[in-house]
Amino acid sequence: MGSKYRFLGVDKRYLASGTGLVHCISSLIALVTGNYLFIRCIILGQDVFFGSVLPTMFHTASITSGLTLIPFWNEVQSWQHSTTTMKEKGLTPVQMKDFNRGRGVLAPILCAVFPLAARHLGEDVLQSAVFCRAVGAVVLALSSFQYRLIRDYGRALFIVYGGSKLGYSLHVLLTGSLSDETAIAFIEKEALLVVCCVEFGFLWYYCESRKLVTKEFVREVCKRYHPILMYTFVIRLAAERWWRSLPLSLAWVMALNTMLASLFFVKMIKSMVSNLRNAEKSNKETANRREAFARRGRTSSVFDVTSSSGRRSSIFESIREI
Repeated sequence: MGSKYRFLGVDKRYLASGTGLVHCISSLIALVTGNYLFIRCIILGQDVFFGSVLPTMFHTASITSGLTLIPFWNEVQSWQHSTTTMKEKGLTPVQMKDFNRGRGVLAPILCAVFPLAARHLGEDVLQSAVFCRAVGAVVLALSSFQYRLIRDYGRALFIVYGGSKLGYSLHVLLTGSLSDETAIAFIEKEALLVVCCVEFGFLWYYCESRKLVTKEFVREVCKRYHPILMYTFVIRLAAERWWRSLPLSLAWVMALNTMLASLFFVKMIKSMVSNLRNAEKSNKETANRREAFARRGRTSSVFDVTSSSGRRSSIFESIREI
């Protein structure tokens, strides 16, 4: 078998299927553990990041999910199920593919780097300014690349998918430390939001590709799931008064997240009000048509019509005469 079909002596088809299997399993683990932790941490307000193996499992599955997609970098999808077409958004397939690379491949990886380092590296390593700055420089480079991938689709979405990692990597470069517990806790909470949204999309897009669900179903569930998680996240952080605890390197991200959520919420309310008004207008027009029809003079029977001569005749006779 030629080199065209082998990579480092391994059958490429086997490698692809094996990598795909690992990605599938890690994505499911990240989705299930992420939603469970989101419910406990964000909805119920419980502290779930200490004394439990689940956060480590979640972050490990998240980074594995992203890393196993790197071999398929050029095969990342260049389309999206949306009520607004790519043409209406002014996007090309290349720009759509870059956006999916930024949020689907890089976002899960970046979300896990700082939490895993803070959890599992020794105190002597975390106190090494050289090592911490090296990690910060790598994350900063990847975050900058992620911004380039996402910006054509919408710069505002980079705030959600990569803003905190960019901000905290600058903080690490300046301070030479990864031991800010408040910052790490925020990044972990945000990782629950980002990774759950990414993996939820993966799950239903895969089901749609196997004809298990329809495109309309995928569109509807994603349209509801993503905003609900975003609003819940912002409300929880507001209840915890994030502006009193977060360092400036992360506070600006949360401020913009709050602003974006508020704008989306106002837009949603306006859309609902508009739909209600349109429905009311439609009902009114229907009632007016019925009233106008009721006022018209009718023949004595629905089977009778009036001929041009004024003689009442059967409708069947009129049809025959035609």
